[in-house]
Amino acid sequence: MKKEVINNAVMTPIPKEMQPGDSSFLLYWPPMATIGTVTVETAKKLSTVYRCMNILSDDIAALPFQQFEKLERGSRRVRPDGDSRNVAYLIEIEPNRWQTPFVFKKRLILDMLSMGNAYIWRPVSAYPELYQLEAGKVRPVFDKWGNRYFQVLFDNGEVRDIPDPEILHLMINPDKKGIYGRSVLGYAQDTINRQIGANNSRNTLTGNGLLPTAILKVNGQIGEEARQKVKESYLKSAADGVMVQDNAIVDFKQVTMNATDVQFLESIQATETEIANFFGLPQYKLNLGKQSYQSNEQQQLDYLGTTLNPYLIQFEQGARLKWLATEEQDAGFFRFERKALMQLDTKTQADFLHTQILDGIYSPNEARAINDLEPYQGGDQHYFPGNMAVITEKGLTMPGKETA
Repeated sequence: MKKEVINNAVMTPIPKEMQPGDSSFLLYWPPMATIGTVTVETAKKLSTVYRCMNILSDDIAALPFQQFEKLERGSRRVRPDGDSRNVAYLIEIEPNRWQTPFVFKKRLILDMLSMGNAYIWRPVSAYPELYQLEAGKVRPVFDKWGNRYFQVLFDNGEVRDIPDPEILHLMINPDKKGIYGRSVLGYAQDTINRQIGANNSRNTLTGNGLLPTAILKVNGQIGEEARQKVKESYLKSAADGVMVQDNAIVDFKQVTMNATDVQFLESIQATETEIANFFGLPQYKLNLGKQSYQSNEQQQLDYLGTTLNPYLIQFEQGARLKWLATEEQDAGFFRFERKALMQLDTKTQADFLHTQILDGIYSPNEARAINDLEPYQGGDQHYFPGNMAVITEKGLTMPGKETA
């Protein structure tokens, strides 16, 4: 069977015996599956790209991802069960035998940023686990009825067709059909290329330990070996601070750049802010600009709402559809604990918990649990100010009293 190379991965076409007829199957592989001339590792050599990708992946990986079930009033968190290895256990404790939840989530986000897609495989097994599939070695396949499954190339060279219900597909920048995602690096490749080119030009101009580029003319015609010796002699003597010319060198001309050339180099260099815009990161995340603590707190809320939520929400929705049975989806759901992103200072947190206790929202023991403190006897009581009136149809009523 003839194989084809797609996105640096050798993919085997669907065997004919699996195809019900001509043109019955569609292998979906859009032209933007790669990121162009910029490779992931090349892009990450730029400090801004490296920092953006790590900030996003670390922030999302650090958020607790939990399973809940709705009650008649409120909801309750599903406890992880190591014996049955339920979904709550997989996402909170051990997704598989080799990775922690943090590493598992971080790798998924890095795939989304660099490839536009990430795939989680939950095979039917007596020992449940979650696996991340390499985004560059997975492609959707559709039959003539519109059913989808995924063709996957594994490290051992085996190509398998995995049913759609077993794979959770996450994506960013979806294409027109909403079937495949496109990477941030793919859209930013022109900007990244400009910055790489500018860095290379600057390195050339300031190379050799910041020694000036020069032209040396000597008497007569010399060979390549003699040329190299003259060059090494110049670099060594110039590095010491003094250059002594002998009779062999008849002319020395330093090559310099004028102000216009310098300005041109600066103009073609992509700024850190421009790259950060592709990733949706606020400037303070990259230590740019001058913001006060209060403005940073507000920006953190904006960062959560505009940058992180698109990743978090589709993860929550996809998990609900793929990891819960149809009859469980009405009452069950998954949620990232977004409050973990908002790290409050000691005074702010104390004021917050104090207010929650006085308003009857938290009991003292619930507040102590947030600070990882042991409960005390009688601390499960909820309190509420006793001088507050209750609004009824007949007017205001003090607690325990009837209106006239």
